Amino acid sequence: RTDPLSKRESLSKIIGTPQSHILVAQDVFTQAMTSAYRAQLTIQVLDQEEEHSALVEALLFRRITDEQNLWEAADALRMPISGPYVVVAAQVPAIGKLALPEIANRLDVRDIRSAWRLLPDLQVGIVHVRRPEVLGMMIEVFESLASANVGISPQFLDLAATSDALRLARLAVGHSGRRGASRSTVAVFDESPLAYAAVSAPEVMARIGKSVLGSLDELPGEERRILVDTFEAWLDAGGSANETAAKIFCHPNTVRHRLHRIEERTGRSLSRPRDIAELCLAFEIDRRSP
Repeated sequence: RTDPLSKRESLSKIIGTPQSHILVAQDVFTQAMTSAYRAQLTIQVLDQEEEHSALVEALLFRRITDEQNLWEAADALRMPISGPYVVVAAQVPAIGKLALPEIANRLDVRDIRSAWRLLPDLQVGIVHVRRPEVLGMMIEVFESLASANVGISPQFLDLAATSDALRLARLAVGHSGRRGASRSTVAVFDESPLAYAAVSAPEVMARIGKSVLGSLDELPGEERRILVDTFEAWLDAGGSANETAAKIFCHPNTVRHRLHRIEERTGRSLSRPRDIAELCLAFEIDRRSP
């Protein structure tokens, strides 16, 4: 006759002990709870990213102007409430595609605070420049990630100026795109008075540029480009024909001839300070025009 105790032991081996049932149930419950927590955490992260993105857009397009709201926006974005800041604009490879993937994390590990928004044509960010060396670190990261041109605005202190900085960052993108480089380039908007003057009051500046340099537009494109490049090199060389010639690899007399051609076409003399000032502004406008 079979021992009842042996029967119970055999049955326990088949269906398991009550303790094992509890452990299995506990394991199933723990896994379900973990999965639910992860799903909820993902939802919260996505919601937070959407809120941050909306705040960045509001700053970029001047929808937040009140000082208290600006402080609240900075706090929500984990940004210091005072600058200096810069706006970064990076050309996207296609609509909906990031120009600088994982850029917030890449900067965050370097202790650089930033907040980003994806627009149809650009990925735009507000970056806090808390130390002088931050700008160089940023450029290094951008060059390692970007597949197209990146523009950086001049530094500004108040988040209320974010919209104006975006315009300058856009202009820097356009300027970097005119360098003819085969790879992506990073350009910082020039903070010189001439640069600011050239991009202020665009309609007025366009008329000034046309009135001074309009006659150059009648020249063949390549000849016009050579004259423009020579004038810019001459300015960088401090008005020295010899240094300009060494810089652009031609004879000093060739430089002088090209400068004389500019004088003839524009009716301005490079020996008169007022005429030089007008030419400098006009060429700066031309350089920054779309």
